[in-house]
Amino acid sequence: IVLSAILLASIMALPLAMKVLKKWQERHNQQPVDEFVGPPLPPQVCQQAPPPEPVPEPVPQPAPAPEPEPDPLPEEAPPTAPEPEPPVIDDRPDYMWANSEAPPPCPSPLIQPPLRGRLCK
Repeated sequence: IVLSAILLASIMALPLAMKVLKKWQERHNQQPVDEFVGPPLPPQVCQQAPPPEPVPEPVPQPAPAPEPEPDPLPEEAPPTAPEPEPPVIDDRPDYMWANSEAPPPCPSPLIQPPLRGRLCK
């Protein structure tokens, strides 16, 4: 009974949900269309503002007496920077055979790749 009620409610709510979804999509899709497809707006001509009235210069007020600076604290020795650790030098060779006497073994000339297009008999 509960499952049938849920099924019935979802079937009845489906058309309403579709309508809401369509309206939302139309509204969502119309905004960019209006922005980009609409006729170009005529360039707005900026009106020149009338020249501002001359502002009377303020009378300079006497500067307040400078406050005496507090006595500077005795300078502390700047903390010494810790010495950088020496870089780790990796003595391992880049390749296995870099320090070996013999070069890596080359494939034997007797081994040839199979020829394409020929059928084995």
